[in-house]
Amino acid sequence: EELGVSFASRRRARKNRYVFVKRPRRWPLGWRSTLRVLRLALGIARGQPGIFPEPYESVRDWARRVADKEFEKNLLAPALKGVFAADSSRLSARLAMGALWSRGKKGRWKGSVAPSGGMGQLIEALETHLHKRGVKIHTLPGYVLPRNPDAPVVLCTSAWDAAGILRSLQPALAKHLERCESLPLVAVTAFFPRTERDLDGFGCLFPKLENFTASGVLFNGSVFSGREEGLRSETWIFGGDDQPEAVTWSDGETLTHLLRDRRRLNGQDDEPAHFEVTRWPRAIPCYSVDWERALDSLKVPAPLYLHGNYMGALGLARILDRSRKLAQTIKENYRG
Repeated sequence: EELGVSFASRRRARKNRYVFVKRPRRWPLGWRSTLRVLRLALGIARGQPGIFPEPYESVRDWARRVADKEFEKNLLAPALKGVFAADSSRLSARLAMGALWSRGKKGRWKGSVAPSGGMGQLIEALETHLHKRGVKIHTLPGYVLPRNPDAPVVLCTSAWDAAGILRSLQPALAKHLERCESLPLVAVTAFFPRTERDLDGFGCLFPKLENFTASGVLFNGSVFSGREEGLRSETWIFGGDDQPEAVTWSDGETLTHLLRDRRRLNGQDDEPAHFEVTRWPRAIPCYSVDWERALDSLKVPAPLYLHGNYMGALGLARILDRSRKLAQTIKENYRG
């Protein structure tokens, strides 16, 4: 709204979210686990002691401590794998679940939102807005950090790019940032003929025990209007910490895995009319327990500041919230 970007119209079907446990289900838990999850949700809302994750506790250990194994393996693990691309046994509960206890600034819109013209429209509007305010954007590689900066310098990059920039002037800090593991991801957007077997909803997640190759699939046309014309658009996600080889698959190999998973999901053998494969060898940081320890011991000398999704805020909303807080901190430290 601040940038004058219109929102995409949201479809009611987006509220249908599936998890595959023997079949696609809206709710993959039995009644005992459901009662434990309801009790957990009430405890979180009330700020009940003992529910907040312990330092260096994995998501798997936290979930089984506060609820049970079924909740962890059938619901929480696949849900977080779809966001953080890492197994629940490695994920830091504090980093992955901390947002449940955060009290950051909330937007007026809840749930899934997107620009009407896609994420590229948001980036273009942001760039235009910054140019109008006198900001200069340099896209050439090889940034060199000032040796003795007399004004705040904020490195808004990945952890591994920040390490490269800092290696000559701040070798200890660079080595610390190199502890941040990167995770690969592959997204395949494929277009199929519509059939009566199509699931209408946000998407479907695949728990590890179900032995799918993909971690999940998004049904693009069911989330926002105008995202598909005639054909059905689906985006399948591969890769993550337990499948790094996915980025080396050819387009044909990737499609073979997709069609095998799709046949099991809905029993359909249709070939796509078109498909596009996008690979990110270093897509996102791994929010592991080891990285939680690294963040706790991270020391950044002033006037240098680090900012990026590796700092404990993954996702656009949380990055925006952290940006506001960081701007306020810099303003207070350098007032006048």
